[in-house]
Amino acid sequence: MTNRCFAALIFIAILVSAATPLSARAEEPLLHEYRIKAAFLYNFAKFIQWPELVFIDPERTVFICILGNDPIMGALQSLSAKTVQGRRIVISHSKNLRSVKGCHILFVTKSEKSRIKHTISKFKGSPVLTVSDMDDFVKAGGMIGMVRVENKIRFQINLVSAQDSGLKISSQLLKLAQDVIK
Repeated sequence: MTNRCFAALIFIAILVSAATPLSARAEEPLLHEYRIKAAFLYNFAKFIQWPELVFIDPERTVFICILGNDPIMGALQSLSAKTVQGRRIVISHSKNLRSVKGCHILFVTKSEKSRIKHTISKFKGSPVLTVSDMDDFVKAGGMIGMVRVENKIRFQINLVSAQDSGLKISSQLLKLAQDVIK
């Protein structure tokens, strides 16, 4: 079994686990939701191909940046001990757009909703995967939006935005998306 097939199976297992309604979990629902979103973010990274020049150094780490104020930061810290595509993950947190630098993945928190158009325009054309859980994120030009559907976490993909930034999204991930903007 190839690494990609194995990664796809793991991702599907996480999605099946995430399909259980959030309210049906024994742990605090909000904490559980953040853990699911962190797992999605980690798995998204496995199914994205960045332009070759982004990772010209084989030892380069994958930087996941969090923009804004949101309790998801705690759940995402668990990713710091992991690797993706053979690279170590580093998590950074920025409270404002000026201090966001060197990201491969940018998670934009709901606290940034009033500035979302400016944020997306800053990264337009850059090989930075933009992800958020705010409403209408992909319609605003973000690449992957996590949405709640019938009390479950799903995701939508703006394929046009990703392609315009030089990112390639695996067909396996596209098949799992609730909606794909082409």
